[in-house]
Amino acid sequence: MKARRYAPPPRGFRASDSMAEPGAWREDPANNALEERDPELPYRQRGTFAVRPVRDKDKCDCLEVALVKTGKREPLISEVTCLVPRTPLAAAGRPVGIGLWVRGDSGWGKIVFEIEDANRTVWRTEGRWHDWPADLAIHFDGWRFVSYPIDHDEEALNLSPGRHWIGGKGVPVFPVTLRAVHVMVNRQALDVTEMREAPAVLRLKDIGFLYEQ
Repeated sequence: MKARRYAPPPRGFRASDSMAEPGAWREDPANNALEERDPELPYRQRGTFAVRPVRDKDKCDCLEVALVKTGKREPLISEVTCLVPRTPLAAAGRPVGIGLWVRGDSGWGKIVFEIEDANRTVWRTEGRWHDWPADLAIHFDGWRFVSYPIDHDEEALNLSPGRHWIGGKGVPVFPVTLRAVHVMVNRQALDVTEMREAPAVLRLKDIGFLYEQ
């Protein structure tokens, strides 16, 4: 099947890191934020992943995050890992959003951004009812630009009834710094009426911030 193609990122996107340099990103086993949450779906457990730079036929150099399918998992359990850059990525000024390119596997995994604000409060794109449009979900195959608003000043709002970010009161205080990217994948995904095997392999490239034009 030929992979679908999606719209390019907004003109206000500025890449902070290509994610393609060997050793620039690593897994952080101490960051288990996605596992420490309310007992609601999706259930999450730490997975075993192979994280390595690869050369993609469409996007050239990028970072591959592939689940190593060891042991057995129930279909409703998602597996997660936390990726951290060699140096936290500071945003210039007041960005309105954050994003990166993702080559998806249609497995209904998820990308979770983690930032630190001027008050040293850590925020994540998590919470109840925070992403009704599923902007962070990996419900696609091929390359797609995945982005999310940092506060409620963005022109194209993510219209969800819950808080966009959890971590502190109100919204993040600028300036902000990207600390980590949490990656969640599934071994199986719902295909109309039944669960089917999912590749559980994502590729990431060009993470950065969005600014008003």
